[in-house]
Amino acid sequence: ILIGSLAVVGLLHDLKLRAQAERDLQASRSLLESILDHTPAIVFIKDLGGRYLFANRRFEQMVGQHRAGIYGKTAFDLVAKELATTAQEHQQKVLAVQGPVEFEEIIQGPDGPRQHLAIKFPLRDGNGKIYATAGISTDITARKKAEAERDRFFTLSLDLLCFPGRCD
Repeated sequence: ILIGSLAVVGLLHDLKLRAQAERDLQASRSLLESILDHTPAIVFIKDLGGRYLFANRRFEQMVGQHRAGIYGKTAFDLVAKELATTAQEHQQKVLAVQGPVEFEEIIQGPDGPRQHLAIKFPLRDGNGKIYATAGISTDITARKKAEAERDRFFTLSLDLLCFPGRCD
């Protein structure tokens, strides 16, 4: 009876520890998801077949669907074919390089095309095997417009300063 009682006490202790670990894990997931949902960047995770496993709020806004309608789908299910083809090519490059790759890309948002700087990288399991890819994409449209305006200004300035015979 004593051994049985000790076994039950040990089992109850293990169950209590497991329940606490599950609560801690859920709290960590909720915290991470909250942080990712409030970042201005688009964040996603795709399995090796290109199916979305995670998408943050910005991603939802970009494709105009809630996560439930995104998970398990590929880019071909969510965006125009040319954009989906580019997304697939980027994932294949990340898998070929087996490391992070930076891309400048056009993303079609609800307010029209936006220029983004994206970093895409593989995710590895505990054994180092790649099981998914992730991406973080930041809107750089305003920066690109400012750079174009600056370049146009400098070109115009040079044109005004150069007179025939004075600038060679």
